Amino acid sequence: MEMTFNANDIAKARQLFNTASSVAILAHAGPDGDALGSSLALYHLLSSLGKTTNVIYPNDFAANLRWMPAADRALVFRKNPDAVSRIISDADLILICDLNELTRLNTGSKTDGIVGLSLLVQQSSAPKLLIDHHEFPQADQFDLLFSRPELSSASEVVYRLIDDMRMLELAPFDFFQCVLTGMMTDTGFFHYGCQYPDFFHIVADIVARGVNITLLTQNISCHEREQKIRLTAYLLDRKLELFPEFATAITILTDDEKRRFNYESGDAEGYVNIPLDIEGINRSIFIKEERQDGIVKLSFRSQGDVNVEQLARLHFNGGGHFNAAGGEMRDLTVQQVRDMLIHILKDETRI
Repeated sequence: MEMTFNANDIAKARQLFNTASSVAILAHAGPDGDALGSSLALYHLLSSLGKTTNVIYPNDFAANLRWMPAADRALVFRKNPDAVSRIISDADLILICDLNELTRLNTGSKTDGIVGLSLLVQQSSAPKLLIDHHEFPQADQFDLLFSRPELSSASEVVYRLIDDMRMLELAPFDFFQCVLTGMMTDTGFFHYGCQYPDFFHIVADIVARGVNITLLTQNISCHEREQKIRLTAYLLDRKLELFPEFATAITILTDDEKRRFNYESGDAEGYVNIPLDIEGINRSIFIKEERQDGIVKLSFRSQGDVNVEQLARLHFNGGGHFNAAGGEMRDLTVQQVRDMLIHILKDETRI
């Protein structure tokens, strides 16, 4: 596989990796399999090189990802703000995974601007290195960017970066387990976003190193809480709305319903993909109330040539990828967001 990144940037990154003694690794709020996969992979590599390494997430992650190697060592900013503040202050290198701007470290709304954890990172004098695959990275917020929106996942970007740095053979087994977990989850287990040969060349290399895809699949899929399964059934039975005229499915989850099902962070992860299995539906939108943070969050998924990144970016303070995006609204109820969305879809149909 040819070099992915600029040789000068690779040389700078390698020097930073070699000279750093204390490294902080961060990923976006509501961390998913790719956020954990990319950040924990780097944790395993740098720890094996003798670096003092800490992984930090803005808030908690889904229960079905707790099996991942070293996930139990990660710090959650919302639970440990003082410890996180000390780690970032002491770090001489900060690696930031699976996000395109610092506001995605916010546990509240990105419209709040640079606050909380994102402010701690911005104020640090340590070099900040971005490893990401989202559109429109905010280049002025980072010292080095390794951003490739056309790639499947931040985890794949991590693999390519470490390969370009000629450090892949130094990586321990758990590095490859985490990378493949991120690549699998961000492509829906190889269903989308990975239709190019190099993706499967990387998968083949990781499997050749002993990583078991079947076991990873079981670990990801078979550690779900009973309440999550019951919540999914409830959403499909009682909350799923179909709009054939827009080829769109919309689902709302309120805070009251979360309490009813003893909701934990990540319990809605993956739900938004399910309605796409319905014939005639090529766009699924999941609207979730986050009353504690004063926002409503939206997840967008689509199939084929339906662009949800543009919908999220233009109307819902969000963005992401062509077929997978997210957004949020402040000072509106979930019902108001739903009504706004339907109005936008009607206007879209008239064009």
